[in-house]
Amino acid sequence: MTRVTYFPQLAQFPITKRRSVRTVVNESMDGTQFKARGVTSSSLQWQLSLAALNTTERDQVLALWSECRGGAIPFVFIDPTANLFLWSDDFGKQVWIKGAGLEASGTSLVNSGASTERITQVLAAPAWFRYCMSFRIRGYSPMPLSALRLSDGVESRTQFGVGTDWESLAFSSAGEAPAEGVAFGVEIPPGAAVEIVEMQVEAQTGSSTYKRTTTINGIHRAARFDAEELEVSEDGTDSSSMTVHITAREA
Repeated sequence: MTRVTYFPQLAQFPITKRRSVRTVVNESMDGTQFKARGVTSSSLQWQLSLAALNTTERDQVLALWSECRGGAIPFVFIDPTANLFLWSDDFGKQVWIKGAGLEASGTSLVNSGASTERITQVLAAPAWFRYCMSFRIRGYSPMPLSALRLSDGVESRTQFGVGTDWESLAFSSAGEAPAEGVAFGVEIPPGAAVEIVEMQVEAQTGSSTYKRTTTINGIHRAARFDAEELEVSEDGTDSSSMTVHITAREA
């Protein structure tokens, strides 16, 4: 089985992110131009300015650079600025794994069963990263609700009291399991009905502005280094800095 190689979770803010889109231009004999987006996908570029890296963190990046022979071999980049969920506002899609008694339509969830039910989505991302799941929610009556993180048989959760007014909730957690794959979701008590919008998971400690997703999320499985060399500055004892350029096609 091929080992999956990930860029380490070292990103520091601010991050520079740019999207490039190919445009096809056809010009008629009278000079009129017709423009259309090219059939190839757009590309993304990130500039990560990393400072005050300790020796272990510096060596993680250098080891990946060496293993990938610079930009020759791809790796997986988990974009810390993006939403990692797919179909973030449609629980009816198949990417959302629902309990047998849970009815899902758009952003509405109804537990018509006699037991607690959960809805989760599995991310093809490292379980040892820190993530923050956030969402806005209102219940049709006051109720308890649990936010979940699951990976390799390990489950972590936090419980919230949900009322009938809209409120924003966030659940930040770090994992230690060396597994590839982590799931996030919520658990709803029997007979409860809720509406949840702006579902988001980010590879960072806190929540940021919501980014709606459909078929594309922030997990880039064929990212590459976008530079001919990687320059490292030794700023002091156990302190280094570097600027890392990464690119990936947006499927």
